[in-house]
Amino acid sequence: MAYFQLSGGTTGTPKLIPRTHNDYYYSVRRSVEICQFTQQTRYLCAIPAAHNYAMSSPGSLGVFLAGGTVVLAADPSATLCFPLIEKHQVNVTALVPPAVSLWLQALTEGESRAQLASLKLLQVGGARLSATLAGAYSR
Repeated sequence: MAYFQLSGGTTGTPKLIPRTHNDYYYSVRRSVEICQFTQQTRYLCAIPAAHNYAMSSPGSLGVFLAGGTVVLAADPSATLCFPLIEKHQVNVTALVPPAVSLWLQALTEGESRAQLASLKLLQVGGARLSATLAGAYSR
């Protein structure tokens, strides 16, 4: 057993998930392949780093496996993350729907889209994404 992972996931019900070394390694390795992470991957971790989504979907462990770079943010606010994305040329990040909503709001309030020019992949997970929010992001 590698460890017991605390998860509420999309169900909202707290639970402990027993994770073995093999299942975790397989999950990370396949996620890296699916998301095509490479040494050029520059991942912004702006959600709790110990959460399964931020750590292994493919998350920071996937970035390390691919030889990329992880940039840590203290919180997912646009005022913190947008400059980090620009400064470190981040090309991937993973957010939960409420953080996506905050980023979209910041963009409508004048935050610069140019700061996000390097961002190629925004993963959204950890909770259900409403059709309204998904539609707003695609614009």
